[in-house]
Amino acid sequence: MTKQTKRWTLGAVALGLAILVFASTRVLAIEEPAYRVTDRFDDVEIRAYEPYRVASLIVEGSFKAAGNRAFRPLVGYISGRNATNTEYAMTAPVTQQAAGQQWRIEFVLPAGTTLADLPAPENAQIELLERPARTVAAVRYSGAWSQDRYQHYEQSLLQTLQANGFTRCGAPVWARFNSPFALWFMRRNEVQVDVAKGACPAHSTD
Repeated sequence: MTKQTKRWTLGAVALGLAILVFASTRVLAIEEPAYRVTDRFDDVEIRAYEPYRVASLIVEGSFKAAGNRAFRPLVGYISGRNATNTEYAMTAPVTQQAAGQQWRIEFVLPAGTTLADLPAPENAQIELLERPARTVAAVRYSGAWSQDRYQHYEQSLLQTLQANGFTRCGAPVWARFNSPFALWFMRRNEVQVDVAKGACPAHSTD
């Protein structure tokens, strides 16, 4: 291989990587619930979230399998498998939270929707719920969607909150903001948990 051919090959590889990186960052440019950051310490953000609506499904399975099991029926709902065949844009994040020995998986629904206007799901196991305004602590990380990696950041988040005088209000949530096709090092993952300074609000659940 000549030096010129090597340069062309390296240039093509660099261009391909640039396209992949660009595609991965474009995945992030989708709607997510509105919030404002009220405080920061270490790697943790404290956020004030506005109310939003979700399509929610409880499934059984392992940490890894639960999201895959819930994904198809939830995608079905936003793709028109509902009483009015209405389609909704995919938003972020997809969340996963322990619910006893099961998992609650949720899709955030677009801004402007209301529970009164949302069509009933064809799948009777899907619930349409209102998530009220609340305070959330979040730590962001990239990389693989593994349980070990999630648990590392969950433990770090909870220790930081305790050290800074916050009360945990409910079970932590795993939030994924990218498609499975996004490059692993470009993924935005978060551990989130409702928090309060003092007593938790009445709507909190553990």
